[in-house]
This record gives sequence, C-alpha cells and structure tokens, in this order.
Amino acid sequence: MGEGLAREMRKLPVFELDDERVDDVHVLVPHGEIDALTAPTLGRRMLELIEDGTSRLVVDLSETTFMDSTGLGVLVNGLRQ
Repeated sequence: MGEGLAREMRKLPVFELDDERVDDVHVLVPHGEIDALTAPTLGRRMLELIEDGTSRLVVDLSETTFMDSTGLGVLVNGLRQ
C-alpha cells in the first residue's frame, strides 16, 4: 500500500453503531462522526427497524462527536417514518 493511500485511510471518520433492545424500546448508539459517508448506515438501520414494526426507537447521540446536515436529514427522515 502506498504511503499516500495509508495517510488517506487514517483520515476516514471513525464510526460504529451499537444496536440493542431494552424492554420495548430499540436503542441505536452511533459512535464517532455522522456525515455523508456514515449517515447512510444509520439511516438503513433505522428504516430496517421501522419496517420490522419497531414503534419506539431511541437514537442516543451521547457518543457522537460530529454530525453534518446529512446526519440531521437521516434523523428527520426516520422521524417522518
């Protein structure tokens, strides 16, 4: 791997999504940055849960370090669903 590519890979945002059910509530906890690259992952999971009949969904942003307008759009879209 070239040095330039390795340097670029280190710049990718760190993102993880914890996903758990607590009683009758489903909790998603995104860790790291929610931006144009990572927001689709959160959005897909939210839509999967909604389509599967989840009616109580919490997105805990306490571990989110940054969110751009794409991330906000994903949250608004989930709320509309």
